[in-house]
Amino acid sequence: MSETYTEAFEWIRQYAEREGWIPIGWKDFTVGPWRIRVNGTTDEREGVPPYHALVEHREIVALMLVNPYGGSVGGWQNTEADFCQAMRQELERMAR
Repeated sequence: MSETYTEAFEWIRQYAEREGWIPIGWKDFTVGPWRIRVNGTTDEREGVPPYHALVEHREIVALMLVNPYGGSVGGWQNTEADFCQAMRQELERMAR
């Protein structure tokens, strides 16, 4: 199954909700090797446009810029799927 940018954003939203961060504002956090910066404000912040999330892998060239409606990716061929899998596993871990 192909993961989409909106699915990646949905995993981020679910994580934020689980952490009690809704409304999200600005958050910078990590899940495994992934650094996620979420900008839920009306102003660009640290290069992240309003209402977007910037996702970076700390070990390989993998970068995504996502929002609820789409996004773009650079680098690793399986970036979206790998990120979604990491988020899914983290949410499952948090639910235990």
